[in-house]
Amino acid sequence: MTLRVSRDSGQTWGPVTSVAVDALAPLLSDPGRYPACACPRCLGPRCAASLRLPLRLLDAAVRRLGDPALDRVVHCALDEHPRGQHFAVLDSLLPGPALWARWAGGAAAVGEDVELIELRDCAARGRTPRQGACALFAGHPGRHVHGRP
Repeated sequence: MTLRVSRDSGQTWGPVTSVAVDALAPLLSDPGRYPACACPRCLGPRCAASLRLPLRLLDAAVRRLGDPALDRVVHCALDEHPRGQHFAVLDSLLPGPALWARWAGGAAAVGEDVELIELRDCAARGRTPRQGACALFAGHPGRHVHGRP
């Protein structure tokens, strides 16, 4: 298979690259594992809070999701907010709600006051079909996020 990649929403394109289809199978079977876009337009004013999940919660999440490859360090998916609760998505429980970590605290919390909760997806849709649905949970504060949490 051949492909070309655009890193600026289709304004310019990289060279044509040949890729063995077998090499793409693990990526294509789970597109949620792609890294989130880190460009300034996508990130906007993001919250800088992060959390190292306690092992007891990491184990509980792995049991619930059946995914031993969960990241132990998670980042708040919301816009910048000076205080209040932070939320990081761990994984989607398709169909139905997603599993989120919720905590209060500063920019680098230790994980003592953190809980795992299931939250329904936000129903907001982007202005174009390409943007898709908001990647956050229903009733989230701040702006809608299309394509990344």
